[in-house]
Amino acid sequence: MYKIIGLSIMFLFTKNNAKSQNLTNEGTDFWVAFTEVHEMAKATFEINITSRVTTTGTITIVGGSGFTTSFNVKPGEVAIVKIPSIDAHNALSEIIAHRSIHIESVNPVSVFATTYDHQGQSEAAICLPSQSLGSDYMITTYADTNATDGFA
Repeated sequence: MYKIIGLSIMFLFTKNNAKSQNLTNEGTDFWVAFTEVHEMAKATFEINITSRVTTTGTITIVGGSGFTTSFNVKPGEVAIVKIPSIDAHNALSEIIAHRSIHIESVNPVSVFATTYDHQGQSEAAICLPSQSLGSDYMITTYADTNATDGFA
């Protein structure tokens, strides 16, 4: 009994500061790029957009073919936008490609990107809005078994 009273008093007089990150995957401005896939011409690249509220927006390829399209999404539904493979694919290594996908919306949305190829392989990524991005990035992937320079 005395332990419970003692702990209660200790918690009353102890200053507790809880800290956390205020990051979310909802936003109105996204910059996205797809990683390299084998057989680019046969792959399907999609941007999937969902929202808690009805909203509209645009998807624009910056530095590519000039592809642009608008989307409408209702609460709980997913708007799927297919991206031309010539614009989605980034097969350059150690070279800055001035090409990306810009997604803007009127109200907050959540975005994820998917890639499917003809061999049944697929991948998906949650896209973070611009306000949630920092300045250090890491891409996790499988090691390149053909690499001779020690880098994956």
